[in-house]
Order: sequence, then structure tokens, then C-alpha cells
Amino acid sequence: LLRQASSESVQIEDVVRRAGIGRATFYRYFASKEELIAACFAQAIDQLDARLQAAAAAALDPPDELRRMVEALVEVQAEHFAPLRLLARSRSELSRRWREALRELRVRVLALLRANLERGIASGHYRPDVDLEATPVLLNGMVRTGLMHLPELPGPRLVGAISTLLLHGVLA
Repeated sequence: LLRQASSESVQIEDVVRRAGIGRATFYRYFASKEELIAACFAQAIDQLDARLQAAAAAALDPPDELRRMVEALVEVQAEHFAPLRLLARSRSELSRRWREALRELRVRVLALLRANLERGIASGHYRPDVDLEATPVLLNGMVRTGLMHLPELPGPRLVGAISTLLLHGVLA
């Protein structure tokens, strides 16, 4: 529902009807619509953490790991982008708590990206002059910007564009 309409227009009645539950059941689990959105956010964080760990475990080398990390970032953020955007716009205490969780997640994601770059430099897969401070931030920004400004672009194509740009550049 949140992908189809704004949080303001979605009513609890819409949620319970779509879920096939009663209002009492909804309120047994969530105090408000915002709490439901926050639960979606918590699920997105857990899913992204799991996907990033799986990317590291399954990777053949640092470039493969980086591509898998970009894929996880794109897929999870694309799936949960609308509820996260709605929660971030809210001014309640609950949304402030989740904005802080998002900041903490961003720090972890940037640290994982930086660690990948460090491993890639050490193994000779990446150039030694890669900026370890700026590159993770720019990569994370490419994912967010791609999702915001190219919402109709298929996820694999966005992953490919970001990975190719980062790993191969634009020079012939």
C-alpha cells in the first residue's frame, strides 16, 4: 500500500483489509501506522545486513564482493524505498529513532565498502590511489541517486551501471 499511495492517504482500515485481519489484531502488534512503517524499516535493515554479510561470504575476490554489495544495496533499498522515505519525512520521536538507526546503518555500510576497497588495494585488484574516504560515500550516493532518479530502471541494469562505472571507469 505504501508503494502505491502516500502514508497520509493510507488508512489503518486499508492495511487491515489488505492483510485480511481485524483492527484489534493490527493494534495488538502496532500502536500506529507509523509503527508499522518503522517495522518495515527494521526489516529492511535486517535484510540489508544479511545480504551484505552473504555478499562477503560468497565473493570470489574484492571486485566480485563489491558487485554483490552493490546488488544488495540496490535490491533492498528499491524494495523498501517508499516506506523509508515516508518515515524519514515524519517528525515524530519514532521517526527520529529510526533516522538515527539509518545513520548507524550508513556508517556500517560505508565501513564495509571501505574494507572491501582496502582488501582490493592490498590484493592488487584496485589501484592504490583509490580514495578510501570519498569512494564509499560516492558509491552509496550512486545507489541512492540511481533509485531516486531512475525508479523505472531495472535493478540489474542499475547494479551493472554502478559496478561498471566503479570497477572499470569510463575511459576506453
